[in-house]
Amino acid sequence: HLSELTQFVGFNSKKIPINPKDGTFASSTNPQTWGTFAEALQSVEKYPQVLGIGIVLGNTPYGNLCGLDIDECIDSDGNIAPEAQELIDLLDSYTEISISGTGIHVLFFAEKITDKCKNTSLEWCKALELYDKDRYFTLSGRRIN
Repeated sequence: HLSELTQFVGFNSKKIPINPKDGTFASSTNPQTWGTFAEALQSVEKYPQVLGIGIVLGNTPYGNLCGLDIDECIDSDGNIAPEAQELIDLLDSYTEISISGTGIHVLFFAEKITDKCKNTSLEWCKALELYDKDRYFTLSGRRIN
């Protein structure tokens, strides 16, 4: 389902979203600045400032797209923290290693029940963040599970 959405953007070296249709800055709150998966992929070759693609979270024809970002949960040997793996297994959805190579992104359809987004007091990761609108996630394509 994800590749059928029209919520894709490019991103530059500072992870600022880029409109895949014209190479200008995109906004995670303005659908006019988003494009298709194919347009986002093409923007990487078309515009020198575009280093990769991302997906905007929020309302879709399939439900509300959420993103879970687990920062620094992969050690230098490539092992995923057991707590992170537990969340990955529980969500059972599209999961990939983040651009940094030390984190995990999980995309899934759900509704958040609180405005709280970030927990930095966990011992097994630097931060656990959950977003469901007005944000975008970079995509590495390094899918796991």
